[in-house]
Amino acid sequence: LVPNDIIVSKSATPTSSPTNVVQYSGSGGQVYACQLIWGEDQSRRFLSKYCDNNEPFDVIIASDIVYALVIVEPLWETIQVLLRRYDHDACFIMAYAKREVPVTIDIVLEEATRAGFTSALVHEDPEGIWMYKFWWSGNSNSGRIPIDGSNH
Repeated sequence: LVPNDIIVSKSATPTSSPTNVVQYSGSGGQVYACQLIWGEDQSRRFLSKYCDNNEPFDVIIASDIVYALVIVEPLWETIQVLLRRYDHDACFIMAYAKREVPVTIDIVLEEATRAGFTSALVHEDPEGIWMYKFWWSGNSNSGRIPIDGSNH
């Protein structure tokens, strides 16, 4: 995500007014779309502003987000702040499309390792779309959210 992208917050009662709110009929829950600027400080402010008790997320899902080298480190700083630690089920799911950009998946995976994450390729599409699951290194990788029916 870059300055104009959004993230969906799990918080049912954000501490400030969100711009976009969707209420699901029958469930009583709400989903908020909020701007998130990547980086450690910005992510901490995001948690404080939009999440009850600064609670990090159990699952973060992203697609088509890595296209410039300059955003790889801020991406992992953001995931470090926003993904719940010490929870063996917490994971970051990222789809990566192979294309003509200056960032390879190897660069993203190396930075993930430096940031304290373990990863597994959980799906590879013949058209060049790869789906990865990341979890905190040292945590079990048995998460409740297997993407392809197995535990990666």
